[in-house]
Amino acid sequence: MSIKNDVVYQVVARPTGRTGKLVILVLLSVFSVFALGLIAGQWNANAVILKSIELTSINSALESERALLQRSLEEADLLVEVNETATAQLRNRLDEVLLEKSDLEYALTFYENLIKSSAGKGSLEMFEFKAFATEAEGVYEFSILLGQDVRAAKTISGNVDLSIIGTSADRDPVEFTTETSIMGFPLIYKFKYFQDLAGKIRLPVDFQPKRAAIVVRSAGGRSLVERELDWRLDS
Repeated sequence: MSIKNDVVYQVVARPTGRTGKLVILVLLSVFSVFALGLIAGQWNANAVILKSIELTSINSALESERALLQRSLEEADLLVEVNETATAQLRNRLDEVLLEKSDLEYALTFYENLIKSSAGKGSLEMFEFKAFATEAEGVYEFSILLGQDVRAAKTISGNVDLSIIGTSADRDPVEFTTETSIMGFPLIYKFKYFQDLAGKIRLPVDFQPKRAAIVVRSAGGRSLVERELDWRLDS
């Protein structure tokens, strides 16, 4: 006789609140994940913003430094240019001073020699006559240096007659008059110690000057000095 096994089923009743708890747990988990993600995102965003602010500040500082360096470079370039200009001006001024010194030394030597040569001379003496060619044909510059003994010097005055004698004896001398004068007529002197008279004379184109005749007269017309010199052109 066989024995049958009986299957016994047991119905267990689940508590009604357990499903709700699971749902709440799931929702809490989702919310926690979302909150953590939000917090992490906000943190990262804040970090990015702070980094951006820091980079902006650094960039601003670099830009300020660049502008400062640019200004410094421009000022340095300007300073160099100013220094170069100042150096050039100083060099030119130094050249002018050296030239003035040379001229003064020459003038001092000239006048020292003039004073020495005038010692023992009369009340009036002609020391020098010079003639110079100009670019204009037939036009010549000239100078006549007059002086007196410095130990007995006094103010004197008068006038000078100048005539240019040519090669041909049949040709009259060319006198320094209003017709032949370009500059310096009349030759009137008034000085104490010395005076240099200068003028310009125009000679005929075919005239060949050979000598210069000079007569120095007093204010009363009396002839004080008479000289006839060879015509030589100075450079």
